[in-house]
Amino acid sequence: MAGQNRRGAAIICAALAVFCFFLPWVRLSPPPPKHGNAKAPKTHQQAIDGKNGRIRNLSGAVDEVFAGLTTGTRQIARKFSGIPPRISGFRIPLVANSRVSKNVMELVESFSKKKENVGLKSWAVYALPVLAVLLGALLMREPVDFRIALLVATVGLIVSVGGVLQLLTLDLTNDFVKVDFDYGLWLSLAAYCGLALTALKEMFDARKKSAA
Repeated sequence: MAGQNRRGAAIICAALAVFCFFLPWVRLSPPPPKHGNAKAPKTHQQAIDGKNGRIRNLSGAVDEVFAGLTTGTRQIARKFSGIPPRISGFRIPLVANSRVSKNVMELVESFSKKKENVGLKSWAVYALPVLAVLLGALLMREPVDFRIALLVATVGLIVSVGGVLQLLTLDLTNDFVKVDFDYGLWLSLAAYCGLALTALKEMFDARKKSAA
C-alpha cells in the first residue's frame, strides 16, 4: 500500500510539473511610473527666469533630450508590441529567441551597455519538466533505495526552496518592462516540493524498517 501511495504521489507531482510548464510563468506589463523631483520649486524657477536668456537655452536643451527619450521609448514600445503579455515556460525560449525579442534586447542592451545573452540562457527552463519526470521515475522504482530517495529529496528541495527564495529576491523590472512571475511557475516549484516530501517520507519509512 505504501508503495502504491508513493508511486501515485510521484506520478501526480511529475505530471503537475509537466502540465504547469505550459501554464503562464511570466507576466509582462508596463513599468511603474517613477516619482522624481522633475519640477523645481516655484521660487527657484522665478530665479532662473531672471537670468538673461539662459532659461530659454536650458529649456531648448531639455526639450531635445526628452524628444530623444520619447522617440527611443516609442521605438521600444513598438518592439514590445509583438511579445505576448503572458508567457508559459514552454514558450519562454521561443519568445526569447524570436526576431521581435532579439530586436528588443538589442535596444535594451544599447541603453544598459550590458550583454544579457537572454536567448541562450532561456533554454535552461526545459530542464525543469525533464528533471521532474526523472525524479518521479526514480521514486516509482521497487524498492526505492535510501540513497535514491535522498538524492530525490535533495534535488527537490534545492529546486523548490531555492527557487522560491530566488524568485522572492529577484527583480527583473527595468525602465522598459515590468516582469512578474505567474502562477504556473509557482505551481511547478510546488510539484518539486511534493517530490521532495514523497522522497523524505520514503526515507523515514526505510529508517523505521531498518530499526525494527
